[in-house]
Amino acid sequence: MKMFFTKRKISVYLIILVSMVLVGISIALLFPDVFPSSRHSGKRIENGNSLKAQQLIRLADSLKDYDINSAIKKALEAEKIVTRHGLDSLVPKVYVTQGDLFSYKSEYPQALQKFLAAETDYEQLQSQNIESSILKRDYAVCLNKISEVYFHLNRLDKALDYIEASLNIYKELNDPLQIAKATSNLGGIYFKNEMYEEALATYLEVLEYYNSSGDNIIIW
Repeated sequence: MKMFFTKRKISVYLIILVSMVLVGISIALLFPDVFPSSRHSGKRIENGNSLKAQQLIRLADSLKDYDINSAIKKALEAEKIVTRHGLDSLVPKVYVTQGDLFSYKSEYPQALQKFLAAETDYEQLQSQNIESSILKRDYAVCLNKISEVYFHLNRLDKALDYIEASLNIYKELNDPLQIAKATSNLGGIYFKNEMYEEALATYLEVLEYYNSSGDNIIIW
């Protein structure tokens, strides 16, 4: 009899304990502000994934001169992380990195595919009314890279369109160094397209900036 009573008490305690857990879960779902630590934990995980992806992006970029295949693998790892965890702001950065790696291998069609995907993602981020000078600059860099790929593919009309779009953003951001670099690229497109007068005027504009700048920089 005593043993039966003990088991029954244990069963009652277990039922009460399970009920309390279920009530707690229900409150957490209905009132998330009651348990801010859970949100903070999720945020820490998100930040950790973001940092890991950014580290892989930087590692891929640094490896391309020494081990291009390892660099591509790191970029693919970064893509898996950002897509799996919904890190939308990092997705275009990954695509740009992958495009750079394909460009490094002179695989321009594959590079173009990645850069165009990044362009689409940057435009989607901007359509969400995300105002950021860093976002705009990254978008301008992406457009510049697309122009370079079209240049190598001898599609000079496209190259011209994209470099002008990139240049307009740099002017909006008032970034003299990037304006000079983009203008130099514009001169290269004019020259290859046998528009020599426009090329000369553009190169003189770059030279004027270089001579008037106090910075020790090289325009390429």
